[in-house]
Parts: sequence; structure tokens; C-alpha cells
Amino acid sequence: MRTVKRFMAAALAACLLTPAAAFAEETAADTSVKYFTIDQAIEYAKENNLDLIAKRESEEYERLNNEAVRVATKNAHKSDYGVSSISGYLLSGGYNYEATQTSYRVAKRNTIKAEANLESTVKQAFYKCVNQKKKITLAQESLSSANDRLSYANVKFNSGMISQLDVQNFELAVSKAQNELNTQQRTFDEYILSLKTVINYPLDKNIDVTGSFERVPMDTTSLEDARIKMESSIDRANIDDSYKLSETKFKYYSAYYTSNLYEYQAAKYELSAAKANYQNNLNSLETGLTSAYHQLQSIYESLDYLDASLKYSEATARAAKLRYEMGMMTADDYNTTVQQLDSVKNTIADTELNAYAVNEAYRQLFANTNTVTK
Repeated sequence: MRTVKRFMAAALAACLLTPAAAFAEETAADTSVKYFTIDQAIEYAKENNLDLIAKRESEEYERLNNEAVRVATKNAHKSDYGVSSISGYLLSGGYNYEATQTSYRVAKRNTIKAEANLESTVKQAFYKCVNQKKKITLAQESLSSANDRLSYANVKFNSGMISQLDVQNFELAVSKAQNELNTQQRTFDEYILSLKTVINYPLDKNIDVTGSFERVPMDTTSLEDARIKMESSIDRANIDDSYKLSETKFKYYSAYYTSNLYEYQAAKYELSAAKANYQNNLNSLETGLTSAYHQLQSIYESLDYLDASLKYSEATARAAKLRYEMGMMTADDYNTTVQQLDSVKNTIADTELNAYAVNEAYRQLFANTNTVTK
């Protein structure tokens, strides 16, 4: 009997403790951090990004629609329905099937392009987080340096070598460095939130990134070679398919209607508009490619300048330290010189990240080669 009572008491205690234990476990899970590498982030995004999922569903819809129209076209050939109306003529003549084939091809290409664009977007969002960690480290180093300068200033002040005003200047430098560190940490939180949005990760869950980001070399594809490659791109294939379909539609309308009828003139106008749109799209591809190429040259020229500026700022900061210690420079000038060095370092980190984005934008214009022809 005592054994039974002990068993029941233990069971009751377990029941009472289970909700609390479950809550504690859930709380621990909520505060845990999921670490992503770049490859893991891309894989997660491809499985969960809603825009990409929609593109895949659109592709499947166009496939089924194309198959349904193929069957309808085959059945229309077996009847005399084909010439009784323009809709019947388009169906039995094969235009509708050609149109749905085109839509299916475009949908397949758009899925491929969406995957490539998503991968590029994830990489940029991911590297923004990694690069921001680098900027946080720079801010921490700046704060440490500011504290060191303040400590040295206090020693000089206690020795009667500088005024209280100089000490306050160094205190302000520490405050500014601390504010910069706080800002960089908040920016990192914002970038992590953006990454979660891109990969469609729950916003209330914690993630972090692992890996490194280094300056990428400039894409060496010449503008002329890029133009040639762009002729085989997905964007160009979609533009060409759209215009060819417009030409085909006019061919059917001009065969069905005489030129004095409204329907014929409407179809002719539609073809003219399609031709203008076709040329505008080609011009847009060209201007976009040229602009991206020029941006690529400019941003790497900026990096060359910043590299030289960094060397100069480092030498100036070293000289400023010596001059201040020798009493030949004010505290304000000394702190300003060191802060200029910090600014150059941060600008380089930002520009390296922008250079990666510009590289990607340029490459995406011609790298997505069309492989869908049916």
C-alpha cells in the first residue's frame, strides 16, 4: 500500500512539474541562437522564400495550362469549330497553344532567374551582417584607443602637464567612440532582421552568422563581352519570345480579318506597340549593362583611393601621437586626427561591401544564360 501511495505521489508531482518544465524548455528554445553559414542561409531561403515558392507554383500552373490547351487544340482540329469565330480560329490554328508554350517557357526561365536573384540577395544580406561584425570590431578598437588616450591624459593632468579642458576633450572622444559602438551594434541587429526577412526565417527567433567577408576582386568581363553574353541571357530570351508571339498573333488576325475592319487595325496597332516595347526593353538592357559597368569601374577606383588614404591617415595618426606627446599639438587636433583614421577604416568596410553588390549587379545582367528553349 505504501508503495502504491509513493507511486501516486510521484506521478502527481510529475504532472504538476511538467507544465513548468515544458515552459522552461520552451523559454530556453526561444532564447537559443541558430547559426547560419552562407550556404545554409541560401539553402534555407530556397526552401522557404515565399516569392520563389510563388514562382515555382506559377511554373506548374503554366505547365498544366499548356497541356490543357494542347488537348483543346487537338480536339478543335477534329471539328469544324475552328473557323466559326476568331477565338475558335486561334485555337484550332494553334496560336493559343503557342501562346501557352511561350508562357510556360517564360515561367520556367523566371523560376531559374528568381533562384539566382534570391541567392544573390541572400549573399548580400548575409555579407552585410558579417561585414557589420567587422565594423563593430573596429568600433571596439576605437573605443579602446580612446580610453587609452584618456588614461594617458589623466596621467599628464595629474602631473600638471595639461589642463582640465584637455582631459574633457579626451572624455568627449571616449563618449563619441562609445556612441559609435552602440550605433554599429544596433545596425547589426537591423541587418540580422533583414536577413531573416529575406530567407523567411521567423522574426521572433534568434539567428547569427558565421563566416568572413573579404574584398572581392573586380569582375574583369569587358563591356563588349558582357553585351555578347547578354544576347543569350534569360531577360533577352523573354523579351524576344514576347515580341515573336505578338508577330504571330498579328499573322493570325491579318489572315482572319480584312484590312478595312476594326479588328485588323486594332491588331496592327497592338503589334506596333509591341515593337516599340521590344525596342525599349532592349535599350533598357543596354543602358542597364553600361551603367553597371561604369559603376563597377568607379567603385574600384574609389577603393584604390581609399587604400592610399588609409596609409596616409595611419602615418598622420602616428605623427599626431608623437606631436601631442611633445606638446606640439592640441588634444582636439590629436583626437580629430585619430577619428579621421577611424572614419577611413569604416568607409573602406562600407565600400568593400558596396563593391560586392555592384559586382553582383553587373554579373547578374549577363550570367543567367537561357537554357529553356521549349
